[in-house]
Amino acid sequence: MSELPLPPARSTSARDNSSEEAKQVSTIEKSAVELLAQRIAGDMAGGLGMILVHIGEQTGLFVALAQGSASSQELADRAGLAERYVREWASAMAAAGYILYDPADARFSLSPEQETVFASEGNSYYAPPFSDMLVSIAKDESLVVDAFRTGEGIPWGDHNACLFCSTERLTSQTVLPQLIQKWLPQVHIDLNCEGSVPRIVDIGCGRGKAAIAMAEAFPHASVYGLDLHQPSVERARDAAASAGLSNAHFIAAPAEDTQEKDFDLAVIIDALHDMGDPVAVAAKVRSILKPEGRFLVIEPYAADRLEDNFTLGGRMGYAASTCICTPASLSRPGRAALGAQAGYARLSDVLKRAGFNKIRAIQNEPTNIVIEAVA
Repeated sequence: MSELPLPPARSTSARDNSSEEAKQVSTIEKSAVELLAQRIAGDMAGGLGMILVHIGEQTGLFVALAQGSASSQELADRAGLAERYVREWASAMAAAGYILYDPADARFSLSPEQETVFASEGNSYYAPPFSDMLVSIAKDESLVVDAFRTGEGIPWGDHNACLFCSTERLTSQTVLPQLIQKWLPQVHIDLNCEGSVPRIVDIGCGRGKAAIAMAEAFPHASVYGLDLHQPSVERARDAAASAGLSNAHFIAAPAEDTQEKDFDLAVIIDALHDMGDPVAVAAKVRSILKPEGRFLVIEPYAADRLEDNFTLGGRMGYAASTCICTPASLSRPGRAALGAQAGYARLSDVLKRAGFNKIRAIQNEPTNIVIEAVA
């Protein structure tokens, strides 16, 4: 059998140059791939770590560890858990840098900073509510995959209950302190007037944390919470009753269907982008406000350009929007799908199209966009 013909001979210098170029390109590509692989590995470790954070809160391990340093057996005894599971959990937490480990006596502990983040609920750095959201998204993954294929939305109430818990707690620890102490004092309206009864409505109130906080902060006001998710409204009613608040009222209905009116202040917290038709909702708000009433819109911070949101906050915001916010909007009439990273320009445009002529930013970084609008 004859041999296959050989390719034409090339000069030694040409072969060397070609080989060097191929080697250089290969080195660059390998380096880029390795960097990306390392980032993915870091994200994977972080995601698994947050699942363990969720387990740590659910089992009381962080609270138990806050009582003082402990061996894995002592920690298990404090929490009433099986030692072998606790030992593996604590090892993972120590490897992540979430808790401390002293190899001299094989004991685990929390630094003051770690205790703030993992064992002191209510402060703005408390991390477990973020793990609630991650668990919810993971459990709802099949719903999101189906939505990608059909183009249909996912109603808010169809999500795993961990999502409702997460939004309630995140609102409490990151939004409410600023709402009461910083943002509302900048709104040009008197909510403490004893000679009248200011009327406030919180649209998309969820489990009622913000509405209850406003009812407590402004006892002379009549505060209404409005949400289409019946279980959340029932929880809000129970919470208001437990707090002994007679000036907090909750209604289960879409924003577009409210029959209440003559409000001095309307608030939408982290929910306008979830609405099927944000312009129609904003127009409804305008119609139920008094002539000089104020509309306060609070949204997650985002820059106006996509490329300016290539940040840690942008990564989290777009991911949550993909799995939660965009599907929520697509499940409602209008299907605007504004997204959680709308930015100040698009939010202002929504308000202008709804008939609000005076729009100003109370805050436009670092975590929230806060807008006051007046018709």
